[in-house]
Amino acid sequence: MDNKPKNIKVMDIMPSAKRPVLVAEKIEKKEVEKIEIKKAQPEKKPEETKAEKEFLSKWFYKKRKTDIEEEIPAESEEKEEIIKKKAEIKPETKPSKKEDFLTEEIGPEKKRIKFGKYAIIALILVFVAGGAYAALEILPKAEIKIAAKKTAWAFNNSVSASKNFGEISAANKQIPANFFSEKKNATLSYPATGKGHIKKKASGEITIYNAYGSQAQGLVANTRFESSDGKIFRIENKITVPGAKIENGKIIPATIKVKVVADKVGAEYNIGPAKFTIPGFKGTSKYDGFYARSESAMTGGFSGNTVYPTDAEIQSAKEKTEAALRDSSNLLISSQIPSDFKVLEGARQFNITKTEVNQEVTQEGNFSVFMEGELTVVGFKESDLFDLMATLAQKELGEGVRAKEYSLEYGAVRPDIQAGKIDFSINYSGTFWQPVDIEQFKNSILGKKETDLKAFVFSLPGVERATVSLWPFWVKSVPDKVEKVSVIVE
Repeated sequence: MDNKPKNIKVMDIMPSAKRPVLVAEKIEKKEVEKIEIKKAQPEKKPEETKAEKEFLSKWFYKKRKTDIEEEIPAESEEKEEIIKKKAEIKPETKPSKKEDFLTEEIGPEKKRIKFGKYAIIALILVFVAGGAYAALEILPKAEIKIAAKKTAWAFNNSVSASKNFGEISAANKQIPANFFSEKKNATLSYPATGKGHIKKKASGEITIYNAYGSQAQGLVANTRFESSDGKIFRIENKITVPGAKIENGKIIPATIKVKVVADKVGAEYNIGPAKFTIPGFKGTSKYDGFYARSESAMTGGFSGNTVYPTDAEIQSAKEKTEAALRDSSNLLISSQIPSDFKVLEGARQFNITKTEVNQEVTQEGNFSVFMEGELTVVGFKESDLFDLMATLAQKELGEGVRAKEYSLEYGAVRPDIQAGKIDFSINYSGTFWQPVDIEQFKNSILGKKETDLKAFVFSLPGVERATVSLWPFWVKSVPDKVEKVSVIVE
C-alpha cells in the first residue's frame, strides 16, 4: 500500500431529499435551509423519519470510515484516533461548487434569474419595435400654410328689391323682394275733462230697401226717414239705392246701409230698432216700395250739462290710438317674417283706413276711439344681396373669387308700395380671394415627396406664398394618412 496520503472525495450518492443530516453540518445546514425555504417553497419535499435519519447517518459514517482506513498505514499507532477525526465533517467549511451537491437545491432561483434576463430582452425588443412604429406611423406629420392672394373691391350705389323680380339681375342691380301685409283694429278709451251744456243729436245706421222695381233710385243728402212714432232722421250724403231683382215674376228687394242723424237734439231720439218710411214719396206708388229698418238703437242724443271730450283730448286720443295700433301691427307681422329676411328702416308703411270717435262719455267719464289700419313691410334675403355683390365682383376680378372679409352699410330707403318695390343705397367693401378646397387638397398631396409637394402647392391659382413643414426631421414625404396632414389657409 502506498504511504502517500490520498485525498478521498466523499460523494453523496443519495438523492438530496433523502440525504442524512450530520451533526457536523449544522452550520452549513442552516444556510442551505434558508435557501431551501426561500427558493424552494413551491415544491415541498416529504420529511424524513427519525429512524431513516439514524440509519443513513450510520451507513454514511461506516462508508467514510472504510475509505479512510485504506489510506492510513496499518502500522500507525494512532490509526483509530485518526480515522475517527477524519470521518467527522469539519464545521465552518464551505464546499466548492463542484463538491457540494446541496447547492443544487437553489436551481429554481437560477431559473428565475435566467427567465428575468429573457424578460428584459423581450421588453427591450418591444420598446425598440414600439419606437420604430411610432417613428414610422405616429410621429410623422405635415403642415402646410398657404397665404392666398387678396384683392380689395367696393360697391357704392343703389340696389332695387321688388316683388316682381324672380331672380337676381346683376345687369339691373336688382334682387327679389317679398311684401308682408297685416290689417288690425283697436278701440281705446280716454278720460274726458270738458264740462258744459251739451246739445247732441242721436245717430245710428239703417238699411234701405228697394222693393219697388228693378231700376236704381237716387236719394239726395238730408233725405228724411220717419219712424213709426214720428221721429225724423236724415241721411248725411247723397246715395243710390240699387234696383231690385225680378225672379219668376216676384220682386227680390235690393238693400243698402247708410248712417242717419236725428233731425233734432235730445235724448228722446235715442230710440230702439224701428221701421222707417220716406215722407218724400208719400202719395206715390214708391211710398210703399221704398222703406228702411234699423237693427240697433239710435244713440248720442243729449241736451244738458255734462262732461265731454275737448278737441285737444280727441286729437291726442287719435294719435295715441294710431301709435298703439302701429306697434301691435309691427309686433304681429314681425313674427310672420322668416328669419333670413332683411327689413330695412323705412321699408314699412302704415296707413289708417278708418277712424271713429265716440264722444259719448261713460259713467266712468271716458270716451273712446276706434281705429283700423294696415301695415305693409318689404323684406328681402340678405344672402341674395351678397350673391349680387359676388357676381359684380367676379365680373371685375375673375371667376371663382369669393369674399374673404366684407363690411356692409345701408343708406337711404325709398319705398314704392304701389309699384311693389323699394330702392336703397349701400356701401359695400370686401377682400376677395381664390378659395382652396382643403379636403381635396389634402387627398391630392398624400405620399408626395417634399420637392414635389412644394411644386404642387405653388401651382395652385391664387397662392401668394406657402410654407411646408415635415416632422420629425427625418421625414421627407407627406404621410399617407389624411389625419396626419394639417392645412391652414390664410
